[in-house]
Amino acid sequence: MGKSLLNRGKKTTIAALFISTTALSSQVALAELCHIKLRNHSSFRIREVHMSRVGEDKWGKNLVDDIHDKTIWQGQSVNLRFEDRENNCLYDMKVMGEDEDDQEIHRVNICNNSDFEITDDE
Repeated sequence: MGKSLLNRGKKTTIAALFISTTALSSQVALAELCHIKLRNHSSFRIREVHMSRVGEDKWGKNLVDDIHDKTIWQGQSVNLRFEDRENNCLYDMKVMGEDEDDQEIHRVNICNNSDFEITDDE
């Protein structure tokens, strides 16, 4: 259930927690806003999270810039949102840690999984 993310001497994983597909699909279709929850249960701070529709060459804006201190701290959970005018479910996600190590996760289905947890996997 985990995906390798941000190797910093320890193996780090990202896990998707499943939620109701119907509720999220309706929310995205009506509001044209996508919502994800990111839980940082790792030993490092997260400085950047970017989303991009599958197949696009450019990353979207840094979603962490919308947070008050522009950091997702260890132990912190945040709700991130971004616009999608085409009501897509499939995205690529890029997460960057404090040491500018980044990991790309491809084909994330946010209609099925909108909660993501970043952890250190010992």
